[in-house]
Amino acid sequence: MIRIFGFFVMVVALAWPGLVLGQEYVFGKDNDTWRQDAHSGASAGNGGKIGVYLAPRFMDSLINTGEISSGARAGKYCNTFGGALAVGYYFNQMAANVPLRMELEYAFRSDARASWNGSGSTGTQKFEALFNVQTLQANLYWDIDISASVKPFVGIGLGASSLYASYKARDYEGNSHSYDDTTMGLAWNIGAGLGYEINETVTADLAYRFAGFGHAEAQTGGSTTRNYMTAHEFILGLRLNF
Repeated sequence: MIRIFGFFVMVVALAWPGLVLGQEYVFGKDNDTWRQDAHSGASAGNGGKIGVYLAPRFMDSLINTGEISSGARAGKYCNTFGGALAVGYYFNQMAANVPLRMELEYAFRSDARASWNGSGSTGTQKFEALFNVQTLQANLYWDIDISASVKPFVGIGLGASSLYASYKARDYEGNSHSYDDTTMGLAWNIGAGLGYEINETVTADLAYRFAGFGHAEAQTGGSTTRNYMTAHEFILGLRLNF
């Protein structure tokens, strides 16, 4: 909860200067009339003056642990929360009418926990697992220009994941053993969303993506426990355009 609260504070801290400064582009200082000439840059979708943006994000991830190759092979869905920070660039700054943008995004998620009953070398056992997923991805988006302020988009991403996995097996006589490891995997995502240009400086995003993180695994007693992890991710964020 502390990390989530801290992330919200970061979003507000980063967004507030953009919202305030954006009003100087949108409203006249001497009156409250809408200045179409000042907003023309946002309508053209140029993403600010130099085409660079910073994007803090809040994420709700429904993680599927996949079939765990130990015990009952039980796949589990776990709801986790997290955040992301991305730095991006609008390609139409280099060539007109190119509705593409690319970004580098780091994302973290809270721990996912799963438990199931199965059989092991000592008979019937209870298995427990804990996973933590972090990703660094390059994302490419296509913005669909349907109006001056509302722009749907589709995107794909590819990068690397860091997967921490901790497994614990306990029999009903109280005997237990645990093992853990951190592995690197291939991360990818595909999704779609909607962007709303509040002003030339700030764009709000709401998006969904399906993501894959690779295999989490750990070894014990000469055997390996591994599972392929995916997630449905719902994202709310801001683009602070420069």
